[in-house]
Amino acid sequence: MSTILMLVSLTYLVTAAESTYAGYKPVRTRAEVEARGREVIARYSNKTLAAYGILDATQAPYLADPTGGKDATESIRQAMADARDAQLVTFLPAGTYTVSGTIECVQGTVRRNEWQYGPADPVVENESYYFPCVLRGAGAGKTRLVLAPRSAGFGDPGAFKPLVHFWARDEMARTGTADFTKPHPGISFNQLIADLELVLGDGNPGAIGIDHQSAQGSAIQDVSIDATGAFAGVRRIPGSGGGIHGLTVKGGRYGIYARGESTRMGSQPVPVASTVTLTDQSEAAVLFDGRGPLTLVGGVIEGAGVRSEGSKAAPWNGALTLVDMVLRPRPGLCAIVSNHSVYLSNVYLENAETLACVDGHAPAKGAAKGWTHVEEYSVGGIYKLPGADGPFQPLVYLDGRATGSSLERIRTDAQAPPADLRERHAWPAMLPPWVDSGAANVRSAPYNAAGDGKTDDAAAIQRAIEEHRTVFLPKGNYRLSRPLVLKSDTRLIGVSNLLSKVSPFDAGAYSDAENPQPLIDTEDAPQATTVLAFVSLEVPVKNVCAYALRWRAGRRSVVRNAHPIATPWHPDAPAAFYPMVRIDGSGGGRWYDLTIWHWWNQGPDYRHLLVDGTQEPLSIYMLNPEHATSTAQVEFRSASNVSVYSTKSEGSYTTILMRHCRNVRLFGYGGISSPKPGWPVIRLEASRDILMANPTPSLLLVRKNPGNALSVPTDPHKWHFIEDNPEQGEAVVRLLGTGTPAMYRRGDPRSVW
Repeated sequence: MSTILMLVSLTYLVTAAESTYAGYKPVRTRAEVEARGREVIARYSNKTLAAYGILDATQAPYLADPTGGKDATESIRQAMADARDAQLVTFLPAGTYTVSGTIECVQGTVRRNEWQYGPADPVVENESYYFPCVLRGAGAGKTRLVLAPRSAGFGDPGAFKPLVHFWARDEMARTGTADFTKPHPGISFNQLIADLELVLGDGNPGAIGIDHQSAQGSAIQDVSIDATGAFAGVRRIPGSGGGIHGLTVKGGRYGIYARGESTRMGSQPVPVASTVTLTDQSEAAVLFDGRGPLTLVGGVIEGAGVRSEGSKAAPWNGALTLVDMVLRPRPGLCAIVSNHSVYLSNVYLENAETLACVDGHAPAKGAAKGWTHVEEYSVGGIYKLPGADGPFQPLVYLDGRATGSSLERIRTDAQAPPADLRERHAWPAMLPPWVDSGAANVRSAPYNAAGDGKTDDAAAIQRAIEEHRTVFLPKGNYRLSRPLVLKSDTRLIGVSNLLSKVSPFDAGAYSDAENPQPLIDTEDAPQATTVLAFVSLEVPVKNVCAYALRWRAGRRSVVRNAHPIATPWHPDAPAAFYPMVRIDGSGGGRWYDLTIWHWWNQGPDYRHLLVDGTQEPLSIYMLNPEHATSTAQVEFRSASNVSVYSTKSEGSYTTILMRHCRNVRLFGYGGISSPKPGWPVIRLEASRDILMANPTPSLLLVRKNPGNALSVPTDPHKWHFIEDNPEQGEAVVRLLGTGTPAMYRRGDPRSVW
């Protein structure tokens, strides 16, 4: 992830929807985009919805037909381009929308108007981050996007074409060239599709539902796709701080086709797909070669199996992790086929004689009739690395010792899986708050919050919280003089993770430098059902008296697409000594797509995330800490019962520190981690019942080839991937960056859901 981009010569190339207004350029200043946004809002007929951050594509001037009788392709295309520039969410109300071409959701290139803290500078910060495309419906089964039968361009099964395509223009800053027709998935931020049903129609064998390779904050959520007769439900998938949650795909040759072409991978690093249901695919439910590992958790797969086909020269691409899954493969099929490392935990397979076929290992066997329960299975792939003397194979480590390249704990006489296996990982059903008749809108009477970035809105919003369970935070910057305290059943939901923003005043509760306060706090309640979703928590770095979030709600709570963020570097900012996000007390629950990044004004004790002394179950589905300059980016301190499903990180210091912890599980780790000499990526201190499954960070294993373009900045012989300082009397274990394990387990960690 890079936010500093060199300006380059421009070639002006446009998409069909974007070319419909005069003066469009693929690279614009923020002032130009904001001027265009004002024009959009001036033409849009519903000024009230615009003020709330919503562009309803059925209203003038777009008039998309919700009855399915009239082709809505151009209406939705134009709505997406306009909503992006006006910083609105494109909304399709309940209905059926017939389309005949691709809905392009393009994140263009936007740069600062001028350098903020000095004279004009040729290096400027990329502002595209603030202008994503967001497409939401009223819910799968309510809002249907239907591809017309035999639509032009979708008829060739060898030439794939998506119904919805999210992408970001490639500035090509690293190579000094500019081709704005090509995508750069690593800078496709905060682009979302949610609450929709897609039907790929008859006679469209080349159709794909969604193409969405993207990074921080981008996601596919609560989307159902009928891909019967088509190529795939989803092609190329988000990672690096984004994810897939609540996806259902029926039919198609593939459910998820995460396979790249040429030098491009099929995913961003370390993708996670939670609560997915993939049924009746003809070739594979999942085909994966992306930057890995891919973690599938809490889902159901029926019919076709899961396949990984990554390059054997890159162990960081293509590994698979499956947790709490149910698989019902077709007779005679090997359920999981891979040429990379595979890890399974609590996976149930029905009528599956052959469970897993991994290169270099004998096939894992199950029961041809009835249920097989894979309590734990770990095998390391065999790789030939650039510059290495021979093959490399990740090993299984138990209690600090390498025990070989595989581990199997498989029962072939198992009972059926628990009925709630999927629900343990799902969020509760939520309508978009602007269509939820029971939601309190903080901008409406009697609350009348201003959201103008100037008014103290703390009292108005807190009153709404006290009087209603569901509280809607429309688009705006809501300044606070004191923390908002969510009740045990509060659901505070914004319009998107960038548009609904809370930030502090330099006054009131935020004026004591020795006692920083959160923007949002919760009641300390282990049985809380608190929800925080689609809210940006902005902390000015010059204010050392505020941090983003303190969470004390228990296992039934949900944090979904919250966005804790520090404002850009300020020359007068003192060093921060507090965490950006703190989970303590009864804190727990399910957290989705948590990204915390940046490096400015951080002291040694700063943490992107601190989990302190909690016992309630805590599950995080994509943890993405990046570039903190403190002694650790994330710390688990005296915490228990934590599960993290996919971690992607970058940085030069320790990523994860665990002190005096019990029962902590990390499933899937990746990214470009290259600590300074002597530093570990993951450090354990006096912690037991710890699991790290399929840690495959990119570039760590490139050896003896300093001229290779993939070489990391620090020699991997000089730092450690894992440093395990166990309890008194046990030997310290250090694993160099030149090799990572297939699995590292100390003790016997278990799920407590």
